[in-house]
Amino acid sequence: MYFGPWIHLTMDGPPFAERKEEREIVVRNPRTLIHKDETARKLGFKGALIGGLMLEAMVFPAIDATLGHLWYEGGAYSVRHKVPVYAGKSRAVWEEGAPAHGDIRMIRFWIESKGGEKTVPGWASLGKRGEKPVPPWERQPLPPVPSPEEDLIPEIKVGGPLRSYQVSYDVEEITERFDRSNSSSGYNWWHRIASPWGRPIASGLEIAAIGYKDTEFVRATFKPPGTSRFRTPIDAGHDIVIYRPMFVGQVYNVNHRICHKWQTESTLFFVDEYKVDDLDRNNIAVMRAYTAHLIKDLQPADKSIKKA
Repeated sequence: MYFGPWIHLTMDGPPFAERKEEREIVVRNPRTLIHKDETARKLGFKGALIGGLMLEAMVFPAIDATLGHLWYEGGAYSVRHKVPVYAGKSRAVWEEGAPAHGDIRMIRFWIESKGGEKTVPGWASLGKRGEKPVPPWERQPLPPVPSPEEDLIPEIKVGGPLRSYQVSYDVEEITERFDRSNSSSGYNWWHRIASPWGRPIASGLEIAAIGYKDTEFVRATFKPPGTSRFRTPIDAGHDIVIYRPMFVGQVYNVNHRICHKWQTESTLFFVDEYKVDDLDRNNIAVMRAYTAHLIKDLQPADKSIKKA
């Protein structure tokens, strides 16, 4: 079993100069209700929830350290956010797992709090060289799409392309993220200086966050309360399958679609798929983002129509 450093997590903290923690990840002015203390408590939580990508940022260094650079030529990754994580000190923990589905190596990981609570369960695997790894969503089936009679959000359709856009990461952007989290020593130099392929490459975290590079979609998703049916989007996890490294400074095409949705008695789930191709139409990676929405805080359809 292996352990990462203890890192203090908070969603809305003091300026950098006032912080006293040696390692800290902080997000100021969070955009959604669950990441603010006052509104999160009104929704029944103990306080502001730590963002999913903040937590996942702690585990990608473990993938680099254990599976190596070959993961970027044929790897898979899956994580789920099943219980709330609040401010405080946490660390990544990982161990070897039993390979399956043709993988040659696997690690299982989770986030551990100072109090010993284990959250954010996930795994990453390395496929056989020269063979495409099995995507996480083909390893375990999802619940069925709701019938038309039961569907609470019929206006959101599962199927064809939703948006297409282009992305490019630069070294300054990645370095700023490392410096902001004050945990750059945990990240591989492949992502900032050079890589086994020559140029720096984007980490798995950049691929998991690629939906946020579509600024128009993000702006529409995080509207002020009362102007959207969804007021409480909750990051429920990510799946990634990667076939080729994604180079820093290079432009890529991204095709975004809603590929699945389901619902329980209390929660709506949506699966956004992002297919990343280079300009020669080579598939680089596919990422699926899972988002949960609280049904009790869902705005009625007629209100969203009137305020559109």
